[in-house]
Amino acid sequence: MNINKNYQNKSYIQETISEGRTSTNIYDKLEAVYTFYSSLYDKSHSLIDPEEFLYNTTAKTLPLDHSVIYRGFDCNELLASLKRCGNTASGPDGISFRLLKTVWQSYGGILLDSWNYALESGRLAPSHRTSVICLIEKKNKDKRLIKNLRPISLSN
Repeated sequence: MNINKNYQNKSYIQETISEGRTSTNIYDKLEAVYTFYSSLYDKSHSLIDPEEFLYNTTAKTLPLDHSVIYRGFDCNELLASLKRCGNTASGPDGISFRLLKTVWQSYGGILLDSWNYALESGRLAPSHRTSVICLIEKKNKDKRLIKNLRPISLSN
């Protein structure tokens, strides 16, 4: 948790510049970021409607045995998936893949029960349905300019 806190402090954006205006107040910075990305991702700027594109796209599909999907997970499958994960950024809960690998003996069963419950109920836990959007600066660019920040979603 201390690593995450230190990273947050290090990555904190002191000021933003958008449309020639500098903001240092948290609410002004949030408004500038919101306005910039709302405009950038506005559907009216799209050359093609995403729904139309997806509806008219034909893709090859593989035959799928649905029983594999609905049978649930076992501990070995979950652990094998975890081992394939790198040590990427942790989600909003601060739990990294590295930590999960370290505490697997005591935590694996709880995680397995959680995933199997989600499969049975058809609904993930609220914390697994929530993401936090973070802005990552582009290398060697002025991080005060919103156009030099990339949004990514962090999920638990």
